[in-house]
Amino acid sequence: MASQLLSVQSYLGQASSNQSKDTKSLFQHPPQYAAFSIVGALLTASLAFGITWLVHWVRGSRNTALKGSRIVIFLVALVVSIVVLYAYMRRQWLQYLRQNAISEITTFVSIAQEFDQVAAGAMTLVQEVELVSRGYRMLVIIDVNASINAD
Repeated sequence: MASQLLSVQSYLGQASSNQSKDTKSLFQHPPQYAAFSIVGALLTASLAFGITWLVHWVRGSRNTALKGSRIVIFLVALVVSIVVLYAYMRRQWLQYLRQNAISEITTFVSIAQEFDQVAAGAMTLVQEVELVSRGYRMLVIIDVNASINAD
């Protein structure tokens, strides 16, 4: 590899730029969030129908003793549905956070790799400048076949 001081365009981290493109292509798939799904619509409709039916069922009784037991059943069903909905929403929120964290970590890793490449190129350039400033000669390898073909 020739010195960066001898090249017209000094690009830091040039040797490993293809590697960073390969790692970026692995993480180009952002998490998918569906705003609407058939399962969600069916669950929402069935829950709304169930709560409406329970309210109608509780109000339909004329007997006071029977109405009290129906109210208890309604309250138990309401508490169970609230607990299930809370667990489902918490699960969805944690899944969203997990996908978001993976996306952010992926971005951080790719940026950190690019920074490492640029820092390595900068260190090589600084070392070459130091060697030249101390009077050492840079070894330049010339391709013999290229010079023969040029004649």
